[in-house]
Amino acid sequence: GVTSLADAEERGLLNERQKVGARFAEDLKLRIPRAEVTLIAAAVREALRTVLLDEGVPAGEVSSAAEAVPCGSYRRGKESSGDVDVLITRRDGGRSCDLLPRVCAALSAAGHEMHHLHDPFEKKEKEEGESCSYMGIVRLEGYATHRRLDLKVYPREEFAYALLYFTGNDHFNRSMRFYAKKMGYSLSDHGLANRGGINSRGEEVRGTRNIVPAESEADIFAALGFEYRAPEDRHAEATIIQDGEAKRLPPLCDEADLSPDSQPLDSDSDSC
Repeated sequence: GVTSLADAEERGLLNERQKVGARFAEDLKLRIPRAEVTLIAAAVREALRTVLLDEGVPAGEVSSAAEAVPCGSYRRGKESSGDVDVLITRRDGGRSCDLLPRVCAALSAAGHEMHHLHDPFEKKEKEEGESCSYMGIVRLEGYATHRRLDLKVYPREEFAYALLYFTGNDHFNRSMRFYAKKMGYSLSDHGLANRGGINSRGEEVRGTRNIVPAESEADIFAALGFEYRAPEDRHAEATIIQDGEAKRLPPLCDEADLSPDSQPLDSDSDSC
């Protein structure tokens, strides 16, 4: 039988993505100190700045043209993280479909070692305004350890929902979706939609139109009648305050109890 990753690779059992992960498996087991997450996020922001300048955005307008925010346990104030999730959005109406390959290229050009778990330069049929993701591994210039890096681009109108979703923690997010469902809504990283009932096959149908434009996470809490909770207060022991009434978070729900778009969060967005 197969006894190790090296053995699996020798036997040709790994695909290209798995080979990349196997090559840096020991590094990827290590937690990432908060200070290093800060530096990785800063490198992504600098790469984004380079992309925007190359595009012709005036230097004085770059900071307002786009935003890159590290999420997961880092945004909740934890001292270490399992990986680095950075969400990106354009705020100037500029094109965003091809931001990820250009940001990855700028990171490499800045001297950071990049390994792709899927090819950011692969041509994909993406409409402007759709979300898109990149998964890879980065080693900052001057550092010895390779780290997992996920980049996600969302349109401006979905960005607050994506921030809420990818900040976590998992328990808190599931609970918000649980209460949203009880109110007749479906909450996801793309927006808040009306639940559409049951189709002829007995399957739940979700509305696809975002009914609550949100410029911030606070807008989403307000739409559901919840008091806003800062990222560092989103944990399994938290309560949700709805219309002045404190509601403890329910136990972790079965996926069947949640909206049909519910998906497990990235490992770093959970309670760890």
